[in-house]
Amino acid sequence: ASRHLNTMGVSVEWFGEIAPELGLTRPAIYKYFVDREDLLCRCYADACDVMGARLDTAISSTSSIVEALSAFLASDDAAGPEPAVLSEMMALPPGKRDLIWSRQRAIIEQLADLIQAGITAKLFRPLDPIVVSHAILGMASWTPIYGRWAPGSNLDLIDVGSREILFQGLAADRSAPPTKLAPLAPLTAPQADIFNREAVDAAKREGILIAASFQFNRRGIGATRMEDVAAALGLSKRAIYHHIGQKQDLIDACVERAYAHFLGVMEAAERSDAPRAAVVYAAVRDIIWAASEPNVCVLAPHVGFGLLSADQREAVSGYAQQLTNGYRRVLEQGVADRSLRPLPIDAVVASLPGAFSWAANRPEQPADVRMHIADQLATLVTHGLCVSN
Repeated sequence: ASRHLNTMGVSVEWFGEIAPELGLTRPAIYKYFVDREDLLCRCYADACDVMGARLDTAISSTSSIVEALSAFLASDDAAGPEPAVLSEMMALPPGKRDLIWSRQRAIIEQLADLIQAGITAKLFRPLDPIVVSHAILGMASWTPIYGRWAPGSNLDLIDVGSREILFQGLAADRSAPPTKLAPLAPLTAPQADIFNREAVDAAKREGILIAASFQFNRRGIGATRMEDVAAALGLSKRAIYHHIGQKQDLIDACVERAYAHFLGVMEAAERSDAPRAAVVYAAVRDIIWAASEPNVCVLAPHVGFGLLSADQREAVSGYAQQLTNGYRRVLEQGVADRSLRPLPIDAVVASLPGAFSWAANRPEQPADVRMHIADQLATLVTHGLCVSN
């Protein structure tokens, strides 16, 4: 069930889809779980157990804060079942959601205490411990997601890249504050000439994709119904069918729009004349902002790869390779211009999205909080936690 969640996300067909994998009938699953929400809650509780035990083991293995965090990121769970990624808690009923959120929050707070201890000891720079803790948990959960959105990739690189980003960052001069460029590929809310029918239709389509991406990021692709998107827009489902099509068309269109933006940011980063360290900061900040800002929201690749059409899955594989190649070039240019330190470039590129993949799930926060998160995560990526080398 957890593997299925990480591929397909939550859906009303969940029991029916996993039953054949287990050699069971759908009614047989009800012998073990009350309903879909019970199974989802149990999968998420199991994931909290795994992460909590992983962190406890890492902390008990050493007196060094850096070594404990490093051990947590490097923990090898390959021998056991794949834990569910905690990305669709909004699909749970409120009581169970609060239970899982409290379990996750306990892990976040335990990580934050470690980070604050490092800040107090002047080992770590004074970044927001809660934001950094979410990033650590995101990196620890990134491997199964990356393996689906970038099939065929070397997943062993993620542990290496995550530790490089977390502790040392990418910038060569980590004592200087980050240079903050203007947005590389700014997004604007859709507007149209009301006397131009084609422009109005295009603006309506864009508005639907923004609202759907917001709901998908917040609730999960599988758990979001067409009714949820229609209600968010104050439209009927028929209007969405007219401008986009069925839910499969809506999912594919949101993914296509997201990758168009990701590629636009990457291409703008390559064209920029600024030092690559400043460009990396801007790219991370802009991607986080675009995935969490309700007025322009783009879909963040998280769970749900299996819900794409076959054509869109093939297209995503191509886009992922383009992004990998483009950011590899950006990092190589940064090492050459000495704004970035010598890096295990392939490992950093593979692990980079894990540092901020979680941020898109919290778009209900105020604008200043969203910008704070984007700034803190971009600074983490470029400057790392550790004050010294």
